[in-house]
Amino acid sequence: LQQPNTMSITKKFNYKLVKSGNIILTATSDLKGYIVGQAIQLRTDIENKSGRDTGAVVASLLQKVAYKSKRWIYDLRTIAEVEGSGVKAWKHAEWKEQILVPALPQSILQGCSLIHIDYYIQVSLKSPEVSVTLPIYIGNIAVNRVPLSPSRSIQHIPSVVVPSAPPEEEEAASGYHPMDNVSIPTKSHSQQQPFSYAPGLSFQEIRTDSEQTGSPNHPTLCLSTGATVPYYAEGNVVPVPTASSLILPPEYSTWGYPY
Repeated sequence: LQQPNTMSITKKFNYKLVKSGNIILTATSDLKGYIVGQAIQLRTDIENKSGRDTGAVVASLLQKVAYKSKRWIYDLRTIAEVEGSGVKAWKHAEWKEQILVPALPQSILQGCSLIHIDYYIQVSLKSPEVSVTLPIYIGNIAVNRVPLSPSRSIQHIPSVVVPSAPPEEEEAASGYHPMDNVSIPTKSHSQQQPFSYAPGLSFQEIRTDSEQTGSPNHPTLCLSTGATVPYYAEGNVVPVPTASSLILPPEYSTWGYPY
């Protein structure tokens, strides 16, 4: 669980009827196990060895739940999603993003054999359609990051070694084209707000004048004398403070039983 998780795939596709190209998609996460509120550091490398631009790249946190009754029932849903721009023709692009783990049940439910939960990070291209899937675990104890030794460091190894200046006839025959290194910008992020799933986070409450004095769009919160709970009133209503500083429920101990 402490080691990076990586997966790579190569896909050959055709475009413009007679032309073909290759896409090499590699996705790497910093760990294999996470806890709620932790950020999944994700790195994606895309080599577009074609004359056609790719579609957008999407990274998703997926939850797969299997319920056992008379037969197994599966439920697959997207928890969070990040979308980046496409890759231009003959470009080697790198995309670095993170996905925060929201409040989710653990991968292994102790004492429960009827529900199985699995989590995945899926990185995919919309065009051409190609994807890689990284299985991850979500628990309640954070793992320590172990620095990678030089022998285990993640290095990109080109699949094909080509000369720096090929002959013209060989270049025309093989369709070789120099590749530039670029970075992919992020287009959208569907992750929830941090305070909704990261325990312990607090944010300073900022109230505008309109919120303090009330506005036509928000009913006034009023307290009448002797009231046990606050209530909302429409229109211009002057709040009347209660006699007590605390709002308490009715005293039921002295009540008789209903008949």
